[in-house]
Amino acid sequence: MATRKAFEILSHELTIEDKEKSERAKSIFSPALLQRLKDARKELDPKIQIDISIPQVYDANIKDIWITLGSPRAFDNNRQYELMQWMTLTIGVKAARQTDEEENFSNYRGRVAKGLMDGAHFKVDVEIDADVEYKVSKPKSPDDNNDSVLMYDRGRRPLIISFETPYFEPADRMVAGRDEDDEPIMDWSWRIADIDQLLAKEALDERKAK
Repeated sequence: MATRKAFEILSHELTIEDKEKSERAKSIFSPALLQRLKDARKELDPKIQIDISIPQVYDANIKDIWITLGSPRAFDNNRQYELMQWMTLTIGVKAARQTDEEENFSNYRGRVAKGLMDGAHFKVDVEIDADVEYKVSKPKSPDDNNDSVLMYDRGRRPLIISFETPYFEPADRMVAGRDEDDEPIMDWSWRIADIDQLLAKEALDERKAK
């Protein structure tokens, strides 16, 4: 239901300038994804209307869970940090101090433990089995009562939606507090970070080009 509503808001954002809806779109989609889609929209005729919808969802399954721990500065080619990666887990920690002696295990363990709490970010890839419908059209003209449909497609297909959390720095900011039943209070919302791995594929192609 959340994804269906998100696509409704996205269609509105890509078609009509509306300050209130724009703020909602910014809270639902990551800045990088929203900007990528809006840049693509600028290449089209301003009068064109875009409508993307999901009339029916049949199933949804979690594909991958991506976990990033450590200060976000560790992922900006910062030489003061070192990265550790295994499968879908990435950890960025302060690099060891340059000394003549090899770092002992106790210091290494403390350095990593501190790095784990410096920040946290989670991304979940969900594969949705759904009917996806999109239409690109021009509005009615004075001489024609019907919209001019330039492109239309509807079909059942897998759709991969990546949901992400904010980057919590430090990591314990993920929980704002506890309620009267001692349940954690999560004062944040998931947002859509990618659709069909669009940004992920472009980032991979850019790394290959380098």
